[in-house]
Amino acid sequence: MIADVTTRLRACPVWRARPSADLTAKDTADPVSRRWIHQVPPDGAVEARHDAQPYSIWSYTNLRLRMHGQPTELDAHVPLILRGPGIRRGVYSGRVNTVDIAPTLARLLDLTPAEPLDGRVLTEALGAQN
Repeated sequence: MIADVTTRLRACPVWRARPSADLTAKDTADPVSRRWIHQVPPDGAVEARHDAQPYSIWSYTNLRLRMHGQPTELDAHVPLILRGPGIRRGVYSGRVNTVDIAPTLARLLDLTPAEPLDGRVLTEALGAQN
């Protein structure tokens, strides 16, 4: 059944469809494949990955709902805005990852995470007291 769905989606101009078995560590040169590999564990029971082509939008006309969240470059590059006590005012052009948010907030709140975190503390955005 998954193979049939994947075949049908490949016929649509707005889809890139691949069985999950096709994604391996060898695919890390492709940013979308790399994000899928990191987003869903190999044993995550996901049999196929279906990506909207760039500039495509999932829409449900009846619900007036628009979504994003595809692992494409267009959806992966969004601004991160921090505001409040302990945050240094400024605009920073460096790339950050969503995994950097938790360690940054932990440092800001002077908390020690209960387990190791993947990200880094965004020290450039924290005030001198941090």
